[in-house]
Amino acid sequence: MPVIINPKQHGLFVALEATPGTYVAPTATAYLMTEGLKVDPNQIDKETITLDSLNRPSDIVALKKRHTKAAFRVPLSWAAAAPSTTANLLPVNPLLQVCGGSAPVAVTTPAAGIRYDEVADTASVLSASLSYRRRRNATQQYERKIPGCRGSAGFEWEFGKIPMFVFDLMGGHIDILQSGALNGTPGTQLTNIGLASSATNTANVLLNGKSLCLYRFGIKNLFRTQATIQDSMCGTGALADLVSNADLTLTFRHPDIVSELNPDAYFGGNYPFTITCKGDGAFAARQLIFDLPLANIADVKEVDLPDNTLGIEMTLTQLEPLTLTHV
Repeated sequence: MPVIINPKQHGLFVALEATPGTYVAPTATAYLMTEGLKVDPNQIDKETITLDSLNRPSDIVALKKRHTKAAFRVPLSWAAAAPSTTANLLPVNPLLQVCGGSAPVAVTTPAAGIRYDEVADTASVLSASLSYRRRRNATQQYERKIPGCRGSAGFEWEFGKIPMFVFDLMGGHIDILQSGALNGTPGTQLTNIGLASSATNTANVLLNGKSLCLYRFGIKNLFRTQATIQDSMCGTGALADLVSNADLTLTFRHPDIVSELNPDAYFGGNYPFTITCKGDGAFAARQLIFDLPLANIADVKEVDLPDNTLGIEMTLTQLEPLTLTHV
């Protein structure tokens, strides 16, 4: 008899893999609080041949490169204390590493914390196992095991909204199975969630050292990698592939062209950009710093902002790797 599955009752667990493509079963503590989670299994390429016949030709389909896609957003959630390379890391720490970021490196400036750098050699990009689960009943879940996941990580900041990491992942396929229920309690991910972006929890929005009255900031690919599926005698799975640009967009209130900056004069120029997201209340000491040492201003437009004021939208293309620092 068919089962009744509520599509809203689903969750994701993540674990880094020691050997790419070899599934690692995540534990309950590996639960990841997501928004807009969408998993597409049974993604395939097909090889079709048509067999001749004196009656009607027959099509035969052979499946190849079977894989799974996963797309979702993760709200920014702060650690309760200063992070180290092994403790108080962001909940998205493993996913940053499968999307082209390095393992966290200890830093002392601007404060004690860690930094993620862009991995230069895609062969060094780690992979992760995802356990995607739907509630079957109180004790059972339908599980999709997705090994060898890699992909791209983005970030979205908008005034008045909770900052979000954005992930687009690809991994292998294992047929769905029924598993014992794994508890998916968000815990500190929920209690430590970042508040809506405001002037008090955002600092150092600087383009070429000049402050911007920012409304939106988005970067589609923090570490400039994406996943592609390989299918060969050497193995099958998601490989990290390079992309040249991160498609960074800034939207801000029109500046004073005399005392601040003239947007038209920036068109085509190369400048640094940095933004610092800060915690609120008990997490006021926490910071997340996106630093782009050099970017080309590829486009400049005038736009209407939500408060009925004139704004500027700039598109930046990366010339140097971005660093992400968590303190």
